Amino acid sequence: MLIALLVGAVAVTFSLSAHEPNARTVDAVAVPLELAVACWLLSARLERRAQAEEYALVELLLGFGGDLVHAFPRRAHTARERVDAGTPLLQLTAQDLLRMARETPCRATRVAAAWVALVLAVTPVARWMWHPMLYEGAASIAAGALIAACLLPFAVVWGDLRRGRVRSLRDPRRARPWGEGYHPARPPLVLPSVPVMLILFLPAGLLGASWSTGASLAGRINVTEAVFGFWLLAWNGRALVSSAVFRRMERRTAPADGLIRRCVTPAWDLATRACRWSGWSSAALFALALSWPRTLHAGIQGTLTDVSAWLLAVSLALGLLIVLHWQRPVAPRTRSGEELLAELSEAQVRRISVGLNVGLAATMLLIAVLGGLA
Repeated sequence: MLIALLVGAVAVTFSLSAHEPNARTVDAVAVPLELAVACWLLSARLERRAQAEEYALVELLLGFGGDLVHAFPRRAHTARERVDAGTPLLQLTAQDLLRMARETPCRATRVAAAWVALVLAVTPVARWMWHPMLYEGAASIAAGALIAACLLPFAVVWGDLRRGRVRSLRDPRRARPWGEGYHPARPPLVLPSVPVMLILFLPAGLLGASWSTGASLAGRINVTEAVFGFWLLAWNGRALVSSAVFRRMERRTAPADGLIRRCVTPAWDLATRACRWSGWSSAALFALALSWPRTLHAGIQGTLTDVSAWLLAVSLALGLLIVLHWQRPVAPRTRSGEELLAELSEAQVRRISVGLNVGLAATMLLIAVLGGLA
């Protein structure tokens, strides 16, 4: 609905000014101002929604005296068990919801709305600027200055929406950040040792490479079966992580563990910047492609559209996998395989065993079905 509001405001402006003699100028002036008002309304609406969610969760937590475990008895053997029986699961869930209520549900909406608003605002401006550059020369400098003055409030409000801020109508110079709610102390990031990483991630990389290539379906399923079989074999022999040989391997690879710890946070920052720059560059190139005049080379428009689509795909992939779900790593620490296994509860061990057995059985059954069809 928020995106529909932005598109609807621009569509109404285009339809009202379609028969005007200076339609390009009217659109280039009115659309940024309308989108500035819409972005301000969106930011205020998202702030109010975040405050309402946080207020409801705080009242729920205080209503039970901060102890949700006795208010809602924990069920045994639930499908989504993630901690052992001695941990207050509902209390941890309430804390997670308090943290998410202020930022996580609104971040994707804010980014998507800001991306659409940027495309809708830049497109009429670029169209109007192409026309005087080709036909009118420098005779429209006054109109260009007027458009620049209208783009300024849009840029300010658009930046506030993207950063999760809202400005008061009485004092526009003061921006009120609304994403500063409940922020619990985050635990340090736990990283496995290099031998454990090789056992976990190397087969996963081979599995992803097999499905991303043009191999046959039977070959991909065979690779999947081999990967699940390897993981199941390694899981059944997990007692070897406490052996002297495995410990010696972890000591030998300790410098690599230190290098990985030092590179985790810079890599996260680099991925975040790449996500942002690719997303906003995609919006700018897409707006330029939509406003490209037909009298110029037509192949450039298709090239701009293709590059914009690739940048948008990169931005979505990085944003969905990294930025929207993972927070900035805090104090990365390396744990040995023995320590990681000691921290697992019985429910987690049971779920991992069942998952690996089901995955291997499913791939074997699929291979048998495909062999019967062949």
